[in-house]
Amino acid sequence: MKLYQVRAMALNEFRMHWRGRGLVVLVLAILVLNIFGTLLYQSNADLMPGDTVSISTQVLALSWITISVTLIFILPVILSDTIPKDTQMGTGELLHALPLSNSTYLLGKLVGVWVSTLVGLFVVMGITAVLWLVLIQQVNWRLLLEICLLGMTALVLINGSLGVLVTVSQPTRRRAVLLAIGLFFALPIVLGIGNSVSVFYYFNPARLPIIMYYSYSPAPQPQYTFNGVLLSIGSGVLEVIVVWLGAWWYLRNREERA
Repeated sequence: MKLYQVRAMALNEFRMHWRGRGLVVLVLAILVLNIFGTLLYQSNADLMPGDTVSISTQVLALSWITISVTLIFILPVILSDTIPKDTQMGTGELLHALPLSNSTYLLGKLVGVWVSTLVGLFVVMGITAVLWLVLIQQVNWRLLLEICLLGMTALVLINGSLGVLVTVSQPTRRRAVLLAIGLFFALPIVLGIGNSVSVFYYFNPARLPIIMYYSYSPAPQPQYTFNGVLLSIGSGVLEVIVVWLGAWWYLRNREERA
């Protein structure tokens, strides 16, 4: 694996994603919802219990619900055509004709997705924080940084990566999107989103422990703990590793059959 090839592929992916519409629409939608939620809270500030510190934390928790649900369910669908797009447009054949290993190809795709998505999200959260300072005069910086660096980043690295990798075998973008919708909308329901007794609880694509822990800030419910967040993240990382190996194996076999 050559790092300069990974860097070149990641840079190309960054450009491609921001030239497209999917990621741009997703990021702008989160920004608009954050602005709307802040204005709604600010207009009803007199009815809200607590001081500006607790109100700012409530606003952050509300924003987190929007962000997390979008990253868990919508982001993988938007990213699902990342590899099938190469196959459908013929770019994949050109790339595989180059001295580019499958592991480098997959890692370059993932790094490009991570950087593209996280740059957009961190810009949105920066704008949102400035808005909170202006309208609410208070930002819970510790919680904001924890949500951004742990919760938000983890969801991008896990569900975003899965959205890219699980559709590696699909020949068209449409089929990739349909597969992603089935996996990230139907599968969580089949596994039981809130079924904490199930062995699949932490492997569920819905990532309920991560959503709920920060949604109840500053006082999470007893059943949602920080250890649960870490377990959910660890389970998600394991999923990504397994699916990455499966994608690598598929590409290798496809080359041998060609």
